Amino acid sequence: MSNFEYCRPATLLEATSILLENPGAILFAGGTDVLVRVKQHLLSPTLLVDLKGISELQSVSSVGENGLRIGAMTTLTDLIENDIIRQRCPVLSQAAAQMACVQVRNRGTIGGNLANASPSADTAPPLMVLDAELELSNGATSRRVPIVEFFTGPGETVMTEGEILVGIIVPDIARKAHYIKQTLREAMDIAAVGVCMSKRLEGDPDPRLVLGAVAPTPIRVPEAEALLAEGKVEEAAKCAAQAAKPIDDVRSSAEYRRDVIAPLVERAYRQVFA
Repeated sequence: MSNFEYCRPATLLEATSILLENPGAILFAGGTDVLVRVKQHLLSPTLLVDLKGISELQSVSSVGENGLRIGAMTTLTDLIENDIIRQRCPVLSQAAAQMACVQVRNRGTIGGNLANASPSADTAPPLMVLDAELELSNGATSRRVPIVEFFTGPGETVMTEGEILVGIIVPDIARKAHYIKQTLREAMDIAAVGVCMSKRLEGDPDPRLVLGAVAPTPIRVPEAEALLAEGKVEEAAKCAAQAAKPIDDVRSSAEYRRDVIAPLVERAYRQVFA
């Protein structure tokens, strides 16, 4: 690895100040992606800023009657084991349980998974079908961004210089959701295709459908959602497959990705609407 400096700020304000004063600095949370890329010489930071020491980024709490706030440094293991998350947002626990291995889940964080902005990020589709918002802060001011607007491309987000993802807000958890991850191996594999669906628990089902790993960013498919609301499941599944823009890579071919979307959508529908 190339030489770099390391620091571990204790507060959010300290972390954002360091970022603004050091243009070559790179944030890391669990380090499960960043450190690998540094070792592979894909990243050459002058300074690594470790966010694990900021306690205010690690809390999980209820918001209002139906809301939930998850600190960005909450680990994937915490997503699986935390009682509040398991009871109020089980689809997030389900998605995290399918990610990587125990050692990686113990280090990796939900904030890192989202801020990394991979099209195959497993926590993104569940949060998108729940209309989650992401809280961004530069130390002086903060703002909320709907997660559907957060990703702008592979590895790219709307975060500006000095901003840090500090929390995830799920404003209304009164929905049933299910996430399906298609991989070529049963364990420790990144999604070749991800499908997540949700519906309201009461009244109008108002379905949501999000696809992961089949476009430059995770995508909602409103046209397919409208068909699902009418009970036209097969048509909705075909519509979702047509909306995808998959590519060939080491995990899968574009053709395979497109072929498996429709059956995964139908399977998710049975899980959510059964």
